[in-house]
Amino acid sequence: MGYFLALYLQNNCSMKNVFLIVVTFMFSWVSAQNLCSTPASKPLLLALLGLVNLPNAQNWDDANSGADSTSSPDLYAACSWQIGGVNSPAALLGYQPSRTGFAHAGIINYEAVSLFGCVQLFSDNYREYIRGELSSPLQAGTQYDVSFYVNLANNAKFAVSNMGVYFSTTAVSQNFGTQPGPMQQTPQLTYNGVLLDDTAQWKLLTWNYTATGGEQYFVIGNFDNDNGTNDQCVNANSFFPYAYYFIDDVSVVALTSAAPIVNFAASDSVFCEKQSIDFTDLSTNSPTTWQWTFAGANPATSTMQNPAGIYYPTYGTFAVSLVACNAAGCDSLFYNTFITELQSPPTPTVTVNGSLLCASAAANYAWYETSNLSLILSTLQCYQPTMPGNYFVIVSDSNGCSTPSASVAITSVQNNFSTDCIAINKLGINIFEIKNNCSHQNISCTIMDVTGKIIDVFETNGKHVFDLQNVSTGIYFLKYNGKDMSE
Repeated sequence: MGYFLALYLQNNCSMKNVFLIVVTFMFSWVSAQNLCSTPASKPLLLALLGLVNLPNAQNWDDANSGADSTSSPDLYAACSWQIGGVNSPAALLGYQPSRTGFAHAGIINYEAVSLFGCVQLFSDNYREYIRGELSSPLQAGTQYDVSFYVNLANNAKFAVSNMGVYFSTTAVSQNFGTQPGPMQQTPQLTYNGVLLDDTAQWKLLTWNYTATGGEQYFVIGNFDNDNGTNDQCVNANSFFPYAYYFIDDVSVVALTSAAPIVNFAASDSVFCEKQSIDFTDLSTNSPTTWQWTFAGANPATSTMQNPAGIYYPTYGTFAVSLVACNAAGCDSLFYNTFITELQSPPTPTVTVNGSLLCASAAANYAWYETSNLSLILSTLQCYQPTMPGNYFVIVSDSNGCSTPSASVAITSVQNNFSTDCIAINKLGINIFEIKNNCSHQNISCTIMDVTGKIIDVFETNGKHVFDLQNVSTGIYFLKYNGKDMSE
């Protein structure tokens, strides 16, 4: 899953073979995919001596769309011709063996004209770049370790601390003959650390990069202009007015070395009525592909990382599964009863008895007046409004699912009977005593259920005991001389 730049010559450096880029496998997992294509040999013409010839290495280029040799990175190899100064390790610009293999690249990161010593007459924003192509695109959300080694040429006059890497989905280039200067792209990865002035040892530059997805090309070089480049004269006696760097062992390696461990969550897992649910992947180790299955839902499958709007059209309990994979392998998770869709109670009916409101049977009740929905007026099955208004009840079941009733308009409110004349005492389970405190009056009483069915009728001018043990559990009303009260 990594690719590793190591340039070498085939067939014992025969003149008819060109420098190639070797792909070195970076992971121990044998099924991982190399991101750099395996190169094939190309004929090496007599004039191609290594200087300006990086494009002859397969899958590598100079990012120069012009026809001239402006902005032309170089190839160095242990068996290159001495002519042209690109033999390795004893090259024209300095002594440096390839870090691995038999070849490496070289680019100019900064150039300034100076006649003697370190006095710069002017700089011209001249740059060289190397561009590479991957065998497969980077995966969105996956973290990659991006690295390569640099070494300042011994005979370079200048050193800089500017280096960058730009990733793209298509091959970017610039005509440096008509548009000289740094490339216009902004690199995702930049180095602006200490001066890169080591001429003896290879220095590792490394970054972590999270791919946006689809990147298949990258460019390495100094993307800053001369004003933004931190340059320093390190070799006053040099006749080469460059900051010239050898580059080797370019590597892009996915940090994922283990298969995903799958986990997921939903915006809701137990809900009332038909709803659309959103799912979120919580898997670790950076999966790159996802296969969801939603039993009883529409759609029934998805390959998105976080599918949204999964609609459940029927009531019941449903399974959900996810298979997530990356280059290291796959993992799956299956819940047989992950989603439960409950049916809400039926719409309640409201019976009006005078101004008394009673709802059909349910587990729980909440009465409201439409002008103030934040105030629960009562949690009983029946409610006696104290003023005109539009009233409704919300009933709920033991699962918490609820359904509202239609609103009922109450235009006038009947007065309850006076407790100065009558009182009710509970003597036992469903046994009550009615006491007439106004003994000079003869009280007529009627007991009814919520449907208006008469259960008992009696008169008293003192005390009367009535027994409701033999009637069904429910709400009953006592009508006193045409005035209502519920108990």
